[in-house]
Amino acid sequence: MLGNSGTVEGTNFLGTLDNTPVWIATNVSGPVTSGTRFRQNGQIEPTDIGQSVYVGKNTAQNVNLATSLNNVAVGYDSSQNMTDGSYNVSVGAFSLSAHTGATGCVAIGYEALKDNTQSQLTAVGAGALKNNTIGSQNTSTGFESLNLNTTGSNNTADGYKSLSANLVGSNNTSVGCNALAANLDSEMTAVGSGALQNYSFGNGGCVAVGFNALNANISCRGHVAIR
Repeated sequence: MLGNSGTVEGTNFLGTLDNTPVWIATNVSGPVTSGTRFRQNGQIEPTDIGQSVYVGKNTAQNVNLATSLNNVAVGYDSSQNMTDGSYNVSVGAFSLSAHTGATGCVAIGYEALKDNTQSQLTAVGAGALKNNTIGSQNTSTGFESLNLNTTGSNNTADGYKSLSANLVGSNNTSVGCNALAANLDSEMTAVGSGALQNYSFGNGGCVAVGFNALNANISCRGHVAIR
């Protein structure tokens, strides 16, 4: 097929003149039962791909369609290395691109959960949980939240660069822009923009609530501040 010239929008089209869906398929032998079906109401139905949707260059290119079920992957290299994972959502270039068999993950944003191999994680925002490898049960929402986390687990970060420097710290909760942004510790709680922003390491167990609460504190143990 070399294409047509002189086409007129609204007049020329690819399709049929009757009330029947159109199939696009490859390697067909006999009746068409798999491929992509375009219904009369505009609905697009990919078939025989495990109730999944894959859109984008290199997206889920290694997937086993017989064992990977109910996935959505949209974007360049999104879920690129997945072979047997199910119930995952990855939207954005390089999102969830390293995992092979993770299940129940949500990655929305450029490079969200890019290096992740674990299951049941949620990352929303460009670079969110980007470097997570084996850290489990983490949730991050916000640009580069938990961005450097690798093995830290049971962390919740909500806000721009919240817990962004955390590497291996676990059981942390940060809510607010730059909350616990420099943290390397565990069992820390910061609620409020800038709360414990400059804290790095001091055996953990601190709680800071309010705008810039304990903002200048770089090391503490068991401190509680409500501003």
